[in-house]
Order: sequence, then structure tokens, then C-alpha cells
Amino acid sequence: MMVGDTFSAKRTFTRGDVFAFSNITGDFGSLHTMPDSRGRVRVHSLLIASIATKIGGDLNFFSETLDHTFMKAVYTGDEVTCKITITSVTSLDNSFHVEMALIFKNAENETVATGNGSGFIPKNIS
Repeated sequence: MMVGDTFSAKRTFTRGDVFAFSNITGDFGSLHTMPDSRGRVRVHSLLIASIATKIGGDLNFFSETLDHTFMKAVYTGDEVTCKITITSVTSLDNSFHVEMALIFKNAENETVATGNGSGFIPKNIS
């Protein structure tokens, strides 16, 4: 793990994804339940942010802080790619403390969200 390393994951959101997230969180706001004129519903912001969870799982990352800014709506059927760039790595006794920058873009290469976070990656997984 080095400063400058990048990781990415992408996802196309479905009505089923939004419905499942609504059931988990209790957020049944009309933006997420009432289709627009094109038959789409708006994806929850935190569901968009959860794309980074795939990367975190791959890295065995334990989150310490997360900060996101959402700037453009995402609707069902939209594909979003999350790119994480490592901005700092500190070696500790049993883990690495890692800081990262996140950017989320839609298929039109428009930024829909940005963020940063920090956490720990164990040195040895047993």
C-alpha cells in the first residue's frame, strides 16, 4: 500500500437496490419511491457512497472517518464508478493507518460525489 495507489469499483443501481436500502434504513421518502417521468427513482446518497464498501472489503479496510459531498442526483439505471486514491499511509504495529480521497462519477464522466476517509488495514490477516 503506497501513496498514489488507486482502486475502483462500479455499480448500476436498480429499483430493487433502492427498495432494499429503503427497507434497511427506513427511508421511504418520495424521491426514492415515486418514479419520475422516465420511470426512475432517485438513489439514496448513502447507497451511492456504499460503492466504496466493495473496495474497503477487498482491502480489509476498517473505517475510522468518512466524509462525503453529494453534488448530482443518481437515478436507477445509472452506472456510477467510485475511484479511491490513497493519500497517506502510516505504518503502525499491527496495521497501516490509511487516508484516502474518493470520487464518484456517472457514465457521462460527471462527478456525482466526492469524499475522503481514513482507517486501518491490518498487516497480517489470520
